[in-house]
Amino acid sequence: MGHQRFAGLVTEETLSGAAFLRIDIPATGKQVAFTKLFSPSSVYSITPTTEELATAMAASINNTPIAIYDLPEAMQAKLRAPMNALPAPSQVFDEMDDAYGDHDYDNADEPY
Repeated sequence: MGHQRFAGLVTEETLSGAAFLRIDIPATGKQVAFTKLFSPSSVYSITPTTEELATAMAASINNTPIAIYDLPEAMQAKLRAPMNALPAPSQVFDEMDDAYGDHDYDNADEPY
């Protein structure tokens, strides 16, 4: 729990029948573009503004899509590097095997 600030384009998105606030945070010189989804009840306030000001605020706030300290070191380095596209799922599973050891991800009966 804690106070977090994000600046970007706010829209509504429905997932599994539930409404979420979608914030598309723009790319800046310090961060890649990314999207965050929030439960509307978790939002204290929203300040409408211009795209120019929201982009400047996003650069000033400098959020990251994932808290890097939660990830294995090999994945931390990848997040710090510029990203052009998400890796293919098979590449992600290979990296998870490298970080956590081999696991049968295709076995639906076994929980992750």
